[in-house]
Amino acid sequence: MSSNPLISRPGRLLSVLFTLTTGIMLGCGTEGPTQPNPTPGVLTLTVDPDDTVVLLGGTVQLTATITDEDGNPVTQAVSWSSSDANTASVGSSTGVVTGVAEGSVTITATSGDLSEDAVVDVTPEAAFDADVQPIFTASCALSGCHLAPNPQQGMDLSDGEAYANIVNVPSVESALDRIEPGDPEASYLVHKLLGTQTEVGGSGEQMPLTGGPLMRATINVVRSWVRAGAQNN
Repeated sequence: MSSNPLISRPGRLLSVLFTLTTGIMLGCGTEGPTQPNPTPGVLTLTVDPDDTVVLLGGTVQLTATITDEDGNPVTQAVSWSSSDANTASVGSSTGVVTGVAEGSVTITATSGDLSEDAVVDVTPEAAFDADVQPIFTASCALSGCHLAPNPQQGMDLSDGEAYANIVNVPSVESALDRIEPGDPEASYLVHKLLGTQTEVGGSGEQMPLTGGPLMRATINVVRSWVRAGAQNN
């Protein structure tokens, strides 16, 4: 016996409604669960310069830079602190270091979980004739080195000749001047003494070649003289 369409229609209607409802629910779920925010990339904090000198009573500016793993700059708050504020203080939000007493301190930049140190030496102001020239005479103005008649790189560091050969004079090995008054970090001769010449586009060996590298305190005499303006005094 054939079924009565009037009786079966409600069942068919319910079946259609169930199918439609199920399809809508499944369709709404096709986007899947909400995706979490991507994990931030690795960040790097650097301080520039990371090794510098400041005169007693003088100041030097340190700069902190944060970059992502692709080298793109990232803006985050940075705070500064000194390992010994009695030797050198630092503005907690500025990175400006002030020399208070002779000595060496570590200045730390912090941003979230990141931190990076810089070494700052506080030195008294040096004079060229009394403090710097004796270093050149003893270690550099030697036969076969930076002494006439054939000084290496054309740079004569003998007494009476050194100043005119280095201050505001372009270096042979890099784009920097040999001595840039007021800026040890931009003075190629300072980098040669420190052994960081390749970091500024230079080449060759660390100075002096004879007797090995100078002691840090000795190099800081030259750096402090440059920082004070590299006067012919």
